[in-house]
Amino acid sequence: MPARTRAAAGLCLREGTGRRKACGDRPGGAGAVTIIEAIEDRNVFGPAFRDPETWRAWKVFLKALFGLRMEPGELELFRAATGRAEAPGSPAKEAFAIVGRCGGKSKISAGVVVALACFKDWRPYLSARERG
Repeated sequence: MPARTRAAAGLCLREGTGRRKACGDRPGGAGAVTIIEAIEDRNVFGPAFRDPETWRAWKVFLKALFGLRMEPGELELFRAATGRAEAPGSPAKEAFAIVGRCGGKSKISAGVVVALACFKDWRPYLSARERG
């Protein structure tokens, strides 16, 4: 059976192969990989985020950061943590997090950076003759 392909903001992940290939003009389209899917997928970032319940607050933070839809329980946690009534409907331009020691900052930061590098289509921001 051939490996399944998922569009990822201008990049396709061929599941089961670990290989990437160009997807053409499908940035952010149907099937785009979100950072939450990447964290939960055992073939992407999953092994670094083993116990899902311990990362629950971070997932809510990432959903807010990337403007992703939240489940009712997540929205409740978002409201309790931020004092805001509504979750963001679009990605943030920047974010600040005050986190104590051993709070998961490094793993989350690394996940965000790698996800943006791999799953975001940067072609609209490139100069002539630059490749993305």
